[in-house]
Amino acid sequence: MNRILQNFTTSLSRREQQRTWLEKNNLFLGDIHNHCNISYGYGKLENAIDFAKQQLDFFSVTGHFAWPDMEAFPDRTIPPEVVDYHKKGFAKLRKNWPEYMDLMQKTEKKDFVPFLSYEFHSFFYGDYTVVCKYLNENLPAEVSKGKDDTRLKELIAHNDARESNLLPIPHHIGYKSGYRGINWEEFNDQASPLVEICSMHGCAESHESSLEYLHTMGPRNKFNTMQGGLAKGNIFGVTASTDHHNASPGSYGFGRTGLWVENLDRRTIWEGLIGRRTIAFTGDKIDVALFVDDMPMGTVLENRGGSHALDAYIAGLDAIEKVEVVKDNQVIHTARPLVSSLMDNDTLHGFVGLCVGWGKKYSPCDWNVQVAVQQGELLSYSPRLRGEDMVDPLNIPKDIAKPHCFKQEDCIHLTCQTEGNTTPTTNGTQGFVLEVQGTADSVVSVQIEAVWNGEVITKKYRYKLQDLQQGPESEYIKGFVSPALFVSEFVPIAKSLVEIHEDIVSEGTSFVYLRVFQKNKDVAYSSPIWF
Repeated sequence: MNRILQNFTTSLSRREQQRTWLEKNNLFLGDIHNHCNISYGYGKLENAIDFAKQQLDFFSVTGHFAWPDMEAFPDRTIPPEVVDYHKKGFAKLRKNWPEYMDLMQKTEKKDFVPFLSYEFHSFFYGDYTVVCKYLNENLPAEVSKGKDDTRLKELIAHNDARESNLLPIPHHIGYKSGYRGINWEEFNDQASPLVEICSMHGCAESHESSLEYLHTMGPRNKFNTMQGGLAKGNIFGVTASTDHHNASPGSYGFGRTGLWVENLDRRTIWEGLIGRRTIAFTGDKIDVALFVDDMPMGTVLENRGGSHALDAYIAGLDAIEKVEVVKDNQVIHTARPLVSSLMDNDTLHGFVGLCVGWGKKYSPCDWNVQVAVQQGELLSYSPRLRGEDMVDPLNIPKDIAKPHCFKQEDCIHLTCQTEGNTTPTTNGTQGFVLEVQGTADSVVSVQIEAVWNGEVITKKYRYKLQDLQQGPESEYIKGFVSPALFVSEFVPIAKSLVEIHEDIVSEGTSFVYLRVFQKNKDVAYSSPIWF
């Protein structure tokens, strides 16, 4: 379903080249950097695959592979236990690689595309995820004892992603150079046409991005950001991945990658990644289409000087707060939804979010939730499922069943376990968002069976859309500080839509990209267009 075509028919009818491009392409969702127990990390690969199937179109599960300069800098001492778990993890990946290849090959389906990947750590170069085009790619050969490990150095210096079967992507770039943050002086955009800017580590679009770096590895540093790399003249698209360490590809709230391509198959996905047709999401899949002079994101245009026509179309899954056009790292235009045209319409079309959780910390609650729309239509749903968060790889998570969300007949089903939020800033809820259409009398019907403190609790709730227009609802399943249900305010579709048509003047080399901010705090960053 191409939501841009559906919602911007009038404007696109006057822009034939953009409409044709959007008719050929669709926006798919992926996570190509996350971990499980194939190296250091937790959770079975099978669980990671099952988790990915519920929310993603393409994915990888990444193995920790090597840290060539782990002990090369005497002034950067590493605790012995950290050295130990890294070395054990690297050896574990090499042992597990044949089984990993076999299982990922069995996973591939017509509408679900897996990729192999492995990760280099480096103080000097920063960390890189290496995504493999094919599912029969072997790990690089081991380095002979006593010889320097130059495998990452050679890859950065000599790889051409357009010609090879490897795509090295720098990640958590915001850390200080020399401390596993990106080294822009050594970066090669021919080797790496993509850079990961969002993950569980935080967001490094700029040093002012709202998603802070709070990992044990430290804070963000100066120009080690997307904007810092673009200012140096590099040409790269952007990705976001979870970097989750507990078998949870696509875990909501950390990072996901949107990709505009014609088909969901290996060759086309790979060409789209190399072509920088990407969007970095912190959470929700926000449909973003950006054109300059009718050419899409990721394009390098000839700069003919003077004026360039910028057109952008955004369709969110929640109310959009604002969209910013960023040119040469400066905001040059801000747009917001125009909603007045919808207010006189008796038909209600929009979004309702639902999530469960809260209650006492470390007090497990098993949920079985069914949601239906009565006297209206359920058009689509998008899961917002989370894995158990980990900041320190030495923290061992509990082995609990992964959340499961699916549609059966006309109902959305969610089964999961929650146990409160471990800190006031850690979201431990599970849920989804519904796209619905109806009238003020349409009803969102919620049926819950929960097991908490050994008791089976059954609840039924009904929410009219006209009531949800006034604000969200919340329920407690067993009194104060018991687990709770949240149903969001109804968001009219018009509040989730923005379009921009602006002329941009540029005489020299320039780039432009979009930042999209939803009111639920999810953000999207488009890959740039250069001219």
